[in-house]
Amino acid sequence: MTNKELKEYLKDNKYVKGITENGGICYTKDFYTLLNTKLETMSPLEAYASFGFDINVLGENRAYAASRRAKKKATMSPKEKVKYVDGTIPSEQMGEMSPEDELIYLRSRVAFLETIEKLKKKHPEECRRVLTYSQRKK
Repeated sequence: MTNKELKEYLKDNKYVKGITENGGICYTKDFYTLLNTKLETMSPLEAYASFGFDINVLGENRAYAASRRAKKKATMSPKEKVKYVDGTIPSEQMGEMSPEDELIYLRSRVAFLETIEKLKKKHPEECRRVLTYSQRKK
């Protein structure tokens, strides 16, 4: 299945954020939380299919991989979760968050912004050029 076909197939699934260049499926945060809950009473294949994913089309490997990630994310400490949260997303786009998720997001956001500041100091001309270009595109 090509990326274009995969995107078309999954476009209406509310648990899919997007498709990577390599054909990987990016699931929503809610998907992993709900999948982990379903794994308590269902097999990985049954749980994955319950979200509208056709195992015959997408394959069993995706179901098992998603189940492993859901279990891993459920057992991570807040400090470990920071690595997997995208700090590049502005807070107003994050939506409703639990206090724990908000703390994890804020730690990730601070790390991202600190990286930007370091880059500005190391490469001021390049940063100025990029910022000027991005402002022209708006």
